[in-house]
Formats: sequence, C-alpha cells, structure tokens
Amino acid sequence: MFARGSVLGEVRGAKLHSPLGFTLTLEARSIRAYVLDRAHFDRVMFHKAVDAGAVPRVDSSARHILDTGSEVLTDVRTDHHSEELVSRVVIGADGYKSICRKSSHLAAPKHMLTGIQVDLKGVEIDPEFVELYLGRDVAPGFFAWAIPAGDLVRVGLCTWDAADLPAMYLKRLLMRPQFRHARRVSTTSGKIPLGPGRSAVSGRILLVQHRGIQDPETGGSYTVKRYGSMKREAESESWVHHEIRLEPLNPAFQPIVLTGVADGEFMVVAEFLEVLV
Repeated sequence: MFARGSVLGEVRGAKLHSPLGFTLTLEARSIRAYVLDRAHFDRVMFHKAVDAGAVPRVDSSARHILDTGSEVLTDVRTDHHSEELVSRVVIGADGYKSICRKSSHLAAPKHMLTGIQVDLKGVEIDPEFVELYLGRDVAPGFFAWAIPAGDLVRVGLCTWDAADLPAMYLKRLLMRPQFRHARRVSTTSGKIPLGPGRSAVSGRILLVQHRGIQDPETGGSYTVKRYGSMKREAESESWVHHEIRLEPLNPAFQPIVLTGVADGEFMVVAEFLEVLV
C-alpha cells in the first residue's frame, strides 16, 4: 500500500448498539476496512499527483464550467484574478455546493445529511471494531459511530430531518459512560449530499428549442446541437444559466451562444442516443 503511513487502524468487524440496549457483533476473519489519517493521506496523494506531472493551483476555485463536447472550459478565480483553463475532463470533488454538479445539470441532492465528529483521547474501545449507535433519539435519519484511530477514537453522527442540531445529539452521546471522561482533541463538522440526479446533459447531442434563435442550418427555432452550459450561483444555493453554447456537428457552421436565458425560455425536446442500422 503506497500510503501505508496514513493507516491508523485496521477494522475487521462492527458492534451495532440498538435503541433497546442490545448489541449485535459482526466479526470477519480478516481485515475489512482501514482507518486513515485523512490529512496525511491527502498529502501523499498530493505529492503523488505532482510527481506524475500535475500542476497544483493553491488558493484557487472554479467559478464556472462549460463542457463544449470536445473540451471543458473552466473559469478559475484566484483572489481578484480569473483565467480560463482548458482540459478534457473536470473531476467534481468540490463539496456539497459543487459547481461541477450544477454545470453538469445534475439535480440537487434529495437529502442533505448534517454531521459532526470529535476526536477523543482516553476512550477504551476494541481497536479492531467500529461501534454504531442506532435510533431516532441518537441520530435521527442516520446513525452515530465510534471508530478506533490509533491512540484516538473518532465519535460522531449524522442527522437528517432532525428536531435539534447535530451538536446537541452528540452532546447527549458523549454523556455515555464510555465517553464521559475522555478528553476532546478536535471537532469537525460538515454536510453529506445523498441521492443526486442520475445523469447530466452537458456534452450530449440534443434537440432543443428556443424562440430567440434562428438556426443557420435549418432556419428555425429548433436545432440539433451538442449542448454545453455555464452557470452561476443564484440565491438559496440554486443556479441560473450564465451561457448556453450549442455546438454544430458540422464545422462549417458557427456555434449558437445564448446568454441571459430565463427559466422556461429554453427547452430540451429530445436526446440523440444512437443510429439504428
């Protein structure tokens, strides 16, 4: 394993604690999972990528993405400076407010879990077993956990559609005898999106309609083109079209570029899938 130094523990089983106080132990004969020092693992991955030829761009963020079908154009902003990067693909590992998801026309997550976790020192726990705590009073919509991580234990939970903040449920969990006298080392929190849309349309060949266009190939408001779009974030974490780009398959014609498109003005009628022989 190239990142062996980031491994804090090896897990071969789990203990499930029910709301009624019963415990179910699941045990495997061999290792089933590894507990990682994520910061150390990220550093290893970073240096591996640089060694392979990647060029790091720290303190930069993608603001807009346009997939033209043949290439991806990304508007990258650093402080008050912005530039356009050209690539074959963009990997959307940019969090629950993902610009990549919005630019790819993926639907918003169906559910958004909210989580919180603490690293504790001084907890007695079997180093080869994770412990899971179930029940709506413990973690509504999800579950809580205790994960051995070297000389620390990671205790946390996620909630969904809960009556209280995750921190309040964690506070009650930490009052249990096994955690009560432990020393808190650090705290992290965040959100986990669940249930994204199954597909995107950017880069696909579509039959679209917009009353404001006149296709030079057909002379009408309907056109078959390779679709790409750039979006910008609006209120309430939603997005609006910044630019729609319709690329012709025939290089003799220029692309159709639409800006300031309002909801309902642009309609996807159909998608080209394959040629039937």
